[in-house]
Amino acid sequence: MSLTYKYYPNSNYIVLSDGKVARLLKETKIHNQTYYNLIIDKKMKRTNTQVFVKMFDSSNGVQA
Repeated sequence: MSLTYKYYPNSNYIVLSDGKVARLLKETKIHNQTYYNLIIDKKMKRTNTQVFVKMFDSSNGVQA
């Protein structure tokens, strides 16, 4: 299943094709790599883009 989205101008919000609203994550650049701060299981984790994509590709039923 592939979702599309509409960007809400001048904000960090998008509306997904299924009607859900999501917020874009702020990226952090460290040594020319992009990282995102995620809270998973009540713990903050800084994850680079490649690990983030692999983590969600291998999740149960979640597609990137």
